[in-house]
Amino acid sequence: MPDKSVALSARLPADDADFLKHWEVEGAETPSEKLRRVVHDARDRETATHDYKSALRMATTLFGPALEHIRAGELEQGQHSELIAKLGEWLPEIVAYVYSAQALSAHEGDAGLRRLEGGIAMRVTTLMRAVLQMAITDEAPLYDPSVLDERLSGVLDTARVVRRARGDALKKKGDKKRQKTDAKADNASRKGSA
Repeated sequence: MPDKSVALSARLPADDADFLKHWEVEGAETPSEKLRRVVHDARDRETATHDYKSALRMATTLFGPALEHIRAGELEQGQHSELIAKLGEWLPEIVAYVYSAQALSAHEGDAGLRRLEGGIAMRVTTLMRAVLQMAITDEAPLYDPSVLDERLSGVLDTARVVRRARGDALKKKGDKKRQKTDAKADNASRKGSA
């Protein structure tokens, strides 16, 4: 048996009332139905566990209408942008991942934060790799294939600087490791000859 309804009265500014009247909400036609949907959605957000699955559903609901609108426009125009498609997959996923971090308990401490950071790094670099792969060919599946060319030179310059810096750091790390190994071998040979 459904809960008993309680009648409420509210005064809204004229522009809010007009918005409510024209706002299209699936399954809600009247202002009362639309307000019930707003309250329902707000309650879901407040009471939802902050688990990944719930967060993904919320993020998909948030971005879904815009992505559907874009896909419909692409179909109508006979075009496709892999950049927008990848971003459309990535946005709800990263938002859900970060949102679900609220479920990190205090006892996880440093380990939980490191795991969160690692997950974010994985997701960000996955998107970076996907975008860079689109730039490999002049025939990238984009509305305008030159759109990446115009923006990638700075990214590639930064990547070269990072590679040099990381290479130097890795070389120093390798040198230190080699020095420690040599020192251990020297100590072992001294002990063996003594």
